[in-house]
Amino acid sequence: MCPLEWENRTISRLIAIVLLMLAASAQLDARISFDPPPPPPEPAPVAKSEIAPPPVTVVPAEAVAPLRTRRITFPGVWGRLSHCESSGDPRAVSRDRQYFGLFQFSLDTWHFLGYSGNPADASPATQLTAAKRLQAMRGWNQWPRCARRLGLL
Repeated sequence: MCPLEWENRTISRLIAIVLLMLAASAQLDARISFDPPPPPPEPAPVAKSEIAPPPVTVVPAEAVAPLRTRRITFPGVWGRLSHCESSGDPRAVSRDRQYFGLFQFSLDTWHFLGYSGNPADASPATQLTAAKRLQAMRGWNQWPRCARRLGLL
């Protein structure tokens, strides 16, 4: 087979493929309706006496989670540090659930300082007192990322 014959066959095949695709497209277009769908039927009218009020669920106050605490701001370095650590949220919990409260105490550190429970449950004033005690004992290294960001290290 000479190159010209081969080229003619290839072109013929390509033309046949294109024609088949055009025919398939035309059939598809014929099946597609561009008219908007008909409107849904109107619901039958209901008498007001047939409409029942929604059921009322009574939830005890203890079962409802308290609203998020508003952000706390302390003056000076402690305010900047708490904002860096927890955005000023005294009930903050780290993503890995290992650090709690305004200054992101671990439970081990919190208990080492002599407190019980979870730092996020303590008042902001108690958390500030604990942070000041910890800083006096161990320095700013307890908050490495934020202390570095604030120029304390």
